[in-house]
Amino acid sequence: MTVNPSETSTDGSVSCATDSSLCLQLFDGQVIGDTDTNGGDDSSDNNENTNFGNNGNNGNGNSGGNGQTLLKPELTVDIQGVSWGRWDNSVDDNFVVISQVDDNLVLVATSDYLAQVNPAPIGKLTGSHNYATTIASSFIGNGSAGDISSLIAGMSVDFETGVIDQGTLAVLVADQAWNIEFEGSVNNGLVELNASSGQLLDSTGIISNSINANLGGVFSGNTGSAFVGGFDLIDEMNTYNTVNGLFTIER
Repeated sequence: MTVNPSETSTDGSVSCATDSSLCLQLFDGQVIGDTDTNGGDDSSDNNENTNFGNNGNNGNGNSGGNGQTLLKPELTVDIQGVSWGRWDNSVDDNFVVISQVDDNLVLVATSDYLAQVNPAPIGKLTGSHNYATTIASSFIGNGSAGDISSLIAGMSVDFETGVIDQGTLAVLVADQAWNIEFEGSVNNGLVELNASSGQLLDSTGIISNSINANLGGVFSGNTGSAFVGGFDLIDEMNTYNTVNGLFTIER
């Protein structure tokens, strides 16, 4: 099977953390954001230049009247040289396949998307670490309801014991919210992830508690500072409800 990603975009957005000073809100039909670090009047910031990129980072612009410029950090996909996009020929089955081509290249494939990743030397990684969605994270993917508009993920990893736990994946597509909990292990350089529970909701409430979830991924960076994951989800109550894609999380 020939794998040829047709694009290398990093479409997506990352939700603002609750304690972020750059979170934007909708108030009386206007988009507002508090970037005043002095806690004073925000009126000087009304003409703030804010760029809404498609790499999962909002709020890159002038910080206001203090003359300082806020620069968004480099994305993990750029730092680690991750190349991802849609397959030239997607498949009908839902799956996540991790294929190691050589020491410098691992493929992470879902039914519609493919990532080419430079893997971390996982046998040399030590300690316990928490990985989560950050401002350097990004994602790409879509589902039966449309393109993914938000993705938040996280997990804890103990490289000494190989245990992966407290895994969560939340994906928003239109009014559909997919929520997955997972666990896994790191064995002989390979990452195995298994869903422990799953739920699909929309504006009317819970649609399904039966989700067929395929998950996988690979650590990247010399110290394993990032994780590139893939997911392929199907609602077993209505198999027309699906979503799949790729994402990064960092520690």
